[in-house]
Amino acid sequence: MSDDKPPEATVNIESKLEQLAYADEDLVYVDPDKRIVVGRVQWGKNGNPKPMLMDGSVEPLEEKKERSPKDAKGDKPDRKSRVLRKRYYPWGTYRSMKRVYKIDGKPPKVEPIDTLDQVMEKALEQPFW
Repeated sequence: MSDDKPPEATVNIESKLEQLAYADEDLVYVDPDKRIVVGRVQWGKNGNPKPMLMDGSVEPLEEKKERSPKDAKGDKPDRKSRVLRKRYYPWGTYRSMKRVYKIDGKPPKVEPIDTLDQVMEKALEQPFW
């Protein structure tokens, strides 16, 4: 066995670890709602980044309702259905996206939900709590 190739299982694990670990200079897509990295930026043939459409960002158009007799006369113009705008994942360097969307780090601080009565009792018992 003169081949020094690692087994396929270790190659797959290493490639998955490379995908999960991002350097600060890597360009990545980010989901701002979930605060996670979706993946690395993919480039098109023209050298521009490919836009990545968000899941569920475009809903089908509503069917037009039948016109009322008043509308048939031409008193009101025919209104178009409201179309939702397509949403794309923002992209940038991992370092900037990490700061903007707070991807890594502690979860946001949750404020305690104490009533005024509970707080006043605690303040009377312990002046510095």
